[in-house]
Amino acid sequence: GLAQMLSNYDTASQLIISETNLANLYAQREVDEDHEDHEDHEDHEDHEDHRYDFHLWLDINNARSMAKDIRKRLIKIDAENAEKYNTNLKALDIKLAQLQKDIKAQLAEFGSSSFANFSDTLQYFEKSQGLSQPIIIMPYHGARLSINKVLNAKKKMRQQNTACVLHTQEVSLRNVKVITEGMAINHNEISILGNGLDQGPEQYFQLMNNLTLAVKKCLQ
Repeated sequence: GLAQMLSNYDTASQLIISETNLANLYAQREVDEDHEDHEDHEDHEDHEDHRYDFHLWLDINNARSMAKDIRKRLIKIDAENAEKYNTNLKALDIKLAQLQKDIKAQLAEFGSSSFANFSDTLQYFEKSQGLSQPIIIMPYHGARLSINKVLNAKKKMRQQNTACVLHTQEVSLRNVKVITEGMAINHNEISILGNGLDQGPEQYFQLMNNLTLAVKKCLQ
């Protein structure tokens, strides 16, 4: 449906974010398959092309790059307002640079802290904010939480003295309890899409600040 809708717009009016001049574009990380279910792996290969990790917006440097490319496209479409677009970009870039600085300062003490994430969604946030790579419990959204995944995750969390488990709203608390059962470990819900936030110029800033607070609370 989305592809059909986009076909109604002139290509000059479209901007494919993943093809812009991004600060960082990462490949999808390999999953440790020592205990991985063959059935799940095949299902993932059949239904999703995960050559790249497209959670691009969770790196503020990418957001700054996106804004610059969007500015260029807007000026190409609407040259009369070029000065306004340039002014707006300058103000936005200053705010984004300050956001990056503030978040990095808040998370600086947790750079070496071990944590786990139910699915591999935070690669851009981790790397841009200097956090360690988490233990990934499930390779992608919707993967089946098998006994092998549970045992593998618990083993790694004990070995690394993991401080917390992060999960999105879609993950049931029942599954969270299965992972944390018998372990003195925090868990906290994160939002990577900003669902429920008011739309507007502050939405991205709220999303990133909320994510930072959730991660910080879990690691404390």
